[in-house]
Amino acid sequence: MKNIIYICFPSFEKDSKDFNNQWIKKFSEYLKILLNRLMADSSDVVLCEDFKIDKKHSIYSLFDDKDKNPLLVLPVSPEIVTNKGFSEILNRINEKNKENPEYLISRVYKVFMYPVSQNDQPDLLKKLPDYHLYNDTDTKKIPFAPHQPVWQRLIDLAYDISGSLLPKDAETAISGSATKKTAVFLAETTQDQENVRDNIKRELIQSGYKVLPVNPLPSSPDLAKDIINKSIEQSELAIHIMGNEYGEIMTGSDVSLIEFQIDTVLKNKKASGMAEIIWLPPDLKPESDFHNQYIDRLRKTALSGKSSEVIQAPIEVLKTMVRKRLSGTSRHTKTESESVIAKGKFIYLIHERDYIQDVKKITSDFQEGNIQIVDSDRLGSVENPVKWHRENLVACDGVLIYYPGDNAPWINSKLVDIVKAPGYGRTKPFREKIILVRAKFKDSLNNIANVDIVEMKNDFQQNIINTFR
Repeated sequence: MKNIIYICFPSFEKDSKDFNNQWIKKFSEYLKILLNRLMADSSDVVLCEDFKIDKKHSIYSLFDDKDKNPLLVLPVSPEIVTNKGFSEILNRINEKNKENPEYLISRVYKVFMYPVSQNDQPDLLKKLPDYHLYNDTDTKKIPFAPHQPVWQRLIDLAYDISGSLLPKDAETAISGSATKKTAVFLAETTQDQENVRDNIKRELIQSGYKVLPVNPLPSSPDLAKDIINKSIEQSELAIHIMGNEYGEIMTGSDVSLIEFQIDTVLKNKKASGMAEIIWLPPDLKPESDFHNQYIDRLRKTALSGKSSEVIQAPIEVLKTMVRKRLSGTSRHTKTESESVIAKGKFIYLIHERDYIQDVKKITSDFQEGNIQIVDSDRLGSVENPVKWHRENLVACDGVLIYYPGDNAPWINSKLVDIVKAPGYGRTKPFREKIILVRAKFKDSLNNIANVDIVEMKNDFQQNIINTFR
């Protein structure tokens, strides 16, 4: 069954039309590619310009059927939030959410084309997680390129959407799994540290942990306190990320959300004994004396033994500490990985789903040569595909990438994964790293270091097999 994702946006004004339409086009293309790699069922992304599915049907018609819960992606910009059609969409979403209270948080996603402050967002939008898909240094530049922060946020979005598209029976199976991990409270942070928080969140999710709170915290202290307490009582670890800014003061309060979260965790008696990390960047430069004094108080409280650990170190040190804390918690039992299906030495064969039939001959020849192959095609059927992929990169003897097509984002992402393998836990060098490529694409890969580029010719399988012996 095909999944349909509707991207709803107005017709843009003349001055912004060219860039915004190009942004929407690139965004939709990459989102579709990512979703089709993550899911067994194919996905179709429908562009609903001026909130129309096609010339005859408005997006509003989807809300008329009580049995339909359309999955919507809402691009957001200062121009869009003041659009009348966009306001009508939000009204329809609100009505649908009254019928199905989980609709908003499970089937609606907002993505920022440009920065829009919380105060300028309609109330309904404030309840949704933020996906900042604009270039942080130049908002007039198309941001979708591998190795950029926006690319990682786009991958996060694709994973979250794919999770909401899981059949109900699959969700039940996963939630009831004996290998289910517990949760981590990852506090909200200031804008200057959002990339760091995204990075830590991504690592936790890809390791199988649920990250709480799921949605942005409200500005009301009473409402926020209730959500924080419920979150930390489910969590094994609390992580607070401090930045150069103290943060915005909460409604009717004299403290920022950053300080409020730390205080709430400390005062929760049910969370006593829970591991807690307060992280400061190594290049911290507080923007005010008040914030500098607050950080000093945090350090002194930690030294007096009344608080959790405050560390100022590179982000990789934070990741190491998080892994150690989680592996040592009493409620989390580390079990032997079920992700890597091979025992002993094996070659990890990586390819796009479109080439399943093409690699069957390669797999067969390797097996006849008594060389074990693990095929990346299983990514679509395992519970946690990213974890499975990374564990294969850690455990395999060598990597073979089958790349007959012209898909730069895909091949770049796989090469980045190989480079990061030591960070995933790999302790030994790869015996071989080979990319199989068609002749016309070979030149585009010539500058890749420490990876052998092999052209697909007659009987290339046997040469490859000999290389891995």
